[in-house]
Amino acid sequence: MADCDLCGRSEPTLIPVRVKVPTYSYVYPEGMWRNLCERCLELCAETERRMDKKIVEGKCNLSLVEGDVVEVEIEIPSFSKGVRREKMYIAPDVLKECARVYDRYKKGTLPPFGEF
Repeated sequence: MADCDLCGRSEPTLIPVRVKVPTYSYVYPEGMWRNLCERCLELCAETERRMDKKIVEGKCNLSLVEGDVVEVEIEIPSFSKGVRREKMYIAPDVLKECARVYDRYKKGTLPPFGEF
């Protein structure tokens, strides 16, 4: 079992997304693996395809980069309310990578973990 890096949902299998994190570029020069559940990845891909993206200043929740980020509403599981919607901030380049990985996931052409 592993936890999604955005919503915290625990699932047996998550979808890996490679994200460039400048803070750790000396250790992971090709990028770090961030694990997202299917729903969070779908929400990121939908936000990437929308024309009316809300771009604000802030810090990306996945790549830890400060600057222009896009607001994404993520569904966080809650025991008292069922599902709680919360805004997360994702960098535009990370959103593009999430959309690319989601398309490959839906087509069934996503290779095994670590073989990107």
